[in-house]
Amino acid sequence: SGPPPCAILKQEDADKKAASYCSLHNSANKRLKLPAPAMRSCLGCRASVTTDWEEFTFCGTCALRRKRCMVCGEDANAEEDSEDDEDIPDSAKLQTLEERSPAVHKLFEALDKSDSGRLSSEDIRRLATILGFDSDEDTWDWKALSTQLKWESETGCDALEFLRAVEDESCLLHLEPEEVPKVSAVLEQTPQEITKQACIRNTEKDVHRCWSAQRQKEALASKSKDELLTKVLEWLDVDKNGHVSAEEAYWLARYLGYPDSIEGFSKFFIDICEKNKFDPKAGPTTAQMKDVLCADGGIFEVSEAESRHLLLEVWIVQTTKVYDFPKSEGVRWDSRLKALK
Repeated sequence: SGPPPCAILKQEDADKKAASYCSLHNSANKRLKLPAPAMRSCLGCRASVTTDWEEFTFCGTCALRRKRCMVCGEDANAEEDSEDDEDIPDSAKLQTLEERSPAVHKLFEALDKSDSGRLSSEDIRRLATILGFDSDEDTWDWKALSTQLKWESETGCDALEFLRAVEDESCLLHLEPEEVPKVSAVLEQTPQEITKQACIRNTEKDVHRCWSAQRQKEALASKSKDELLTKVLEWLDVDKNGHVSAEEAYWLARYLGYPDSIEGFSKFFIDICEKNKFDPKAGPTTAQMKDVLCADGGIFEVSEAESRHLLLEVWIVQTTKVYDFPKSEGVRWDSRLKALK
């Protein structure tokens, strides 16, 4: 057991060994610092990383693999690539794609029904259907997708833009190497309208890469902390009896990094209830639990940003029906517990 290889990464090592930055953070003076180093969680592998950066997204290993900035998570090569590609004809880009990846080149040509050297909204919608995304005509949002991927919505994407999307693990259109020929085969067998039956994926497992998740994230961004905490409590109160039991609170504890089993947590939960004069059998009411979530420095304190992240994770869990909710930042739980003691 123990953290993955990239888990413990001091910042000076990140600068020398495994560094990936965008143009906004590609020098030390562009990366804002905290007064002292702190333990942060990598968005990719969930490992704990020691850093003094004010903003942190990916550890060095995940950033390099995803071609993303360690600081903000944006494309590390977006500006450089767009400048390099600007004056290259589409035909030349298509030839470059064939040289770099024959398999992706074959897929691109299968999608490009107009033989224009660019993929339109309809071309990408066919690909999305095969990947299991919600791509019905009434829900398909090409403008939002092209904006997110920095494509021209009117002219579509060129060959090299498509290659970057396919290779980028954090991109909605990312394809594993073994998936590329599968998609090409579906397109060859079904040249006309692609239906959901042609999906090559288990959509329940891949729902976190769906555009619906992005819409959910955008919807949560407009909510106040009070609204977010109300939603958190609605989720915690599974049996809808107006109380939060030990079993229900355990899922929140796991998110906050509680390291023990449900049995160990139940004993801890009883102590919390007795200390706050809650009924340990029924658990605190949702209103009482809301006060606990708002208590500054409390073991269950949840910030506004954490509430948004938690609710997005909850949405994924509920949609996928996979209830093995991930723990994160166990260090945080341990340090808070020591401080409270």
